[in-house]
Amino acid sequence: MKIGFKQFLLNENRAYLAQKAGAILTALHDLDQNAQGMGTRNLVKNAEGVANQIRRILHTHWPKREEYNLKQMQKIAVSLMRAIDEKSDLETTIKSSVQELEKMMGNMDAPVNQLASPEGLNAPPDQPDSGVSEPEKPDQQKQQPAIPVPPGGAPGVPQPVDGATPPAPQQPVM
Repeated sequence: MKIGFKQFLLNENRAYLAQKAGAILTALHDLDQNAQGMGTRNLVKNAEGVANQIRRILHTHWPKREEYNLKQMQKIAVSLMRAIDEKSDLETTIKSSVQELEKMMGNMDAPVNQLASPEGLNAPPDQPDSGVSEPEKPDQQKQQPAIPVPPGGAPGVPQPVDGATPPAPQQPVM
C-alpha cells in the first residue's frame, strides 16, 4: 500500500489534533468528576486552564478540513469562559462541554491513543504455540520436591509436637 506524502501529512495532522483534543477531554473529565470537591475559585482556575489549552490549539496552523473540529473546540472554550464571566452554573457547562467534545472526537475517525497490542501477540487460538502458556489448574500443578530435613530438625527452627503445624520462624529484632 503506497501512500502519498501529502496524504500522510493530512492523516498525521488529524491524529495530532485528536491527541490534543483527547488531552482536553481528559482535563474536562477530571474537572467534571472533581467539581463537587473543589471550591469555586479552584474550579474557575482549572476551567480557565482548559480554555487556555484550547486557545493554544486554535492558534496553531491546521489544514482547512479541520476547520469544523476547530470551531467546535472554540465553542467549548467560549462556553466555559462565558460561564465563568457571567457566574452561571459552571458544572453544567463542563458536563455539556464533555458531551460535545466526545461527540466531536467520535466523528473525527482518528485514534486518540495508541493502547492497542502489537500485531504479533494476537495469535489465533487454534495455533498450538502462541508464546503464552495457560495457567495451570490446581490438580495439574507440578509437585515441588520435598526439602530433606535432618533428623534433629533444622537448627533454629522449632519442631512440631504431635503432628501440629510448626510455628512461623521469627525474624531477629534489630
